[in-house]
Formats: sequence, structure tokens, C-alpha cells
Amino acid sequence: MTTQHPERAASKTRIGVAIAVHNSWAVLEECLERLAASEQDAELHIVVFDDGSTDGTRDQLTARFPEVQVIQGDGTFWWTGGTNRAVEVCLAAGCDYILLLNPDVFVFPHTIRCLLDTSRAHGDAVCASLVADREDPERVIWAGSRWGRLAPGLPVWTSRYFHRRGSAVETIPREPYDTSEVHGRSVLFPSTVFRRFGLHDDRSLPHLGGDTEYSLHLLSLGVPMLVVPEALVTIETSTSSLGMGASDETPWRMKEAMNRYWNHLT
Repeated sequence: MTTQHPERAASKTRIGVAIAVHNSWAVLEECLERLAASEQDAELHIVVFDDGSTDGTRDQLTARFPEVQVIQGDGTFWWTGGTNRAVEVCLAAGCDYILLLNPDVFVFPHTIRCLLDTSRAHGDAVCASLVADREDPERVIWAGSRWGRLAPGLPVWTSRYFHRRGSAVETIPREPYDTSEVHGRSVLFPSTVFRRFGLHDDRSLPHLGGDTEYSLHLLSLGVPMLVVPEALVTIETSTSSLGMGASDETPWRMKEAMNRYWNHLT
């Protein structure tokens, strides 16, 4: 939602917030409330792409958040397509930066300001939030990933977390550091990245995996990507793809792991 008056916002940085949703009102309401409470010297232009929700999302948005720009989909766009359409609207609105935000991710008052300050300080880098568990905000869900060979000499490449899920937030370094991947969980992109390198691949990867593939594309082009530990967010894992994996207490089995991976892709 645009939180600044037009006459005051003329010289302010404009940040587009792109959110793709489908039947997500249970978490989207709090997500938008948190954005409204953000502290930053910038104008927020929030775009929600509602991909055929049947839970009253459109009516609720009109009643509760009339400042939010809503784009209606028919249920065939999924995450990648919906995100791309929201990003396109942000670009057309002349936004300087675009924040990708899933509806089940909740920012703190300082989150966006930290992302913006860090991006500027590092030559307009892509900057991702440290993601903690909504139910246990002292525990890490995601804190960056490294892309590389599974083992020396083995022609298999994979992505590995820098810090194990469930690690204490206090153990994560405070200074920003490089990552091979960023996702839809509070990531700030300079608009120039989308204008120069295009959007996510919504044809090959219409839902899950589109953000990972895009990250690797940027990585191959030398675009700097950073995790900003001070820019903390929390996530509701029960509504996220992150909730599909095994818990720390579940024994790892090849068949189950492959089934989970297949479900992740399809």
C-alpha cells in the first residue's frame, strides 16, 4: 500500500512489492499489516496478483486494503506467472526496486530499510532476508545457500544451505554475505535486474523452482546476491513449500526424499 502522500513521495525511492496469492487470505492479511507498519524512507507500491482465489481474497482486499493494487488471475498462473505479472506492474509504475514477498512471510518494521540500505551499499545488489520460523522466531528456516558439486569429481550439482534449518538465529553472522540463491521470501531486486535480464521462467517452472532457477541464472551472469541477517522476516511454514520437507526428527530415506523432490517440482 502506498503509505506516503504523492507530494511528499516525489523524491522518495519507490519500492514495488510483488505478492502472488491463491486462497491465502489467512496469512495475507497479517503480511499486509506488517508492511503497513514498515519503517523506511521510501514509498511502497504493493501489487497483489490474486490467481483465482475462492476464499474471498479480492473482497477482503477491497475492504481492508483499498490502496493495494490487485490483479486478477484465473487460477492458471501459479507462483511464477503471478509473480511475473505483479513485477511487470511494478516496473510499469516506475518502481526503483521490487520486493518479492510471499503472503506467508512477515516483515519487521526495519526489514525493508535494511534490505534497501544494504543493496545501495553494495552497488545495487540483490538482497534477501534471513528467514526465521514464525512459531519459533529464534530458529532459522533459511539463511542462504551455496550451489556446487555434490562431491569432488562427481558430475552432480546441488544447492546446500549454509546454516542448518533449526539453527539459532543468534549464531548467524551479522554482516551481509554472498548466497547462490534467493527466493520469494522477502528479496529486494533493483528494477534494473529485471529490465536487463528478464523475469522468471514461468513456462518451464510455473510454480516451485522458478525462483531457484532465476537465482542460478543471475549467479551465472555475476549479479551480486546477498543474505542480510539484520533484515529478518518470519514465515508460516504450514502454508509454505518449506513445510513439505522432513522434520529434524524424521529419518532420511532415499525413497521419501525422492518423492518429496518430485512433489516439489510437480
